[in-house]
Amino acid sequence: FTISVGPGEAPRDVAIEKVELGGQVFAGESIEGELVVSNHGFPSGPGSVKLHEGNAPEGKVVQETTVDIAPGATRIPLKFPAGNAGRRKLTAVLSAREGEASEANNHKAFWVEVREDKAKVLSLEHRPRWQHRYLESLLSRDANTKLETYLLVKGAGGLRLPDRFPRDRSALFEYDVILIGDVDPSVFSREMVES
Repeated sequence: FTISVGPGEAPRDVAIEKVELGGQVFAGESIEGELVVSNHGFPSGPGSVKLHEGNAPEGKVVQETTVDIAPGATRIPLKFPAGNAGRRKLTAVLSAREGEASEANNHKAFWVEVREDKAKVLSLEHRPRWQHRYLESLLSRDANTKLETYLLVKGAGGLRLPDRFPRDRSALFEYDVILIGDVDPSVFSREMVES
């Protein structure tokens, strides 16, 4: 038979469970996301959340908000300036409740990568299909994207890559995204495929 030891109920605790942020962030933009906070054993009540630059409490506060923290999970929206390019450490701090089992889970550090340059996108297509035109139109309007598009050209032996299309590994790895549409693989040389 089993003998249980300890209290019959879960300890009362509020905690920061996780930080959810969007994708890439560029300098001069805002970082948006959510903080997921759990509440076990406490009734609904106000809680203060501070977002510190670097480590808390010595780091500069970049966002502060008071929200109602209900039992279960509460999602708290985050929005603050990305600042300069580079890797930034931030720490979210949730105010403690009286009688809380542990305050150790009331803070969570996380990192954000703020990019300075635009996302470089390389696109190659056989011909300008509607999908290609749609993506080109969409990506060319994005101020944070530098798009280079290429269409195959007719040569003496059939279709081939345009002269300006990057061919070596190092040139291709300068792009963040490479989109290859409806292109016959035979246009790529063996060296290009192997590298």
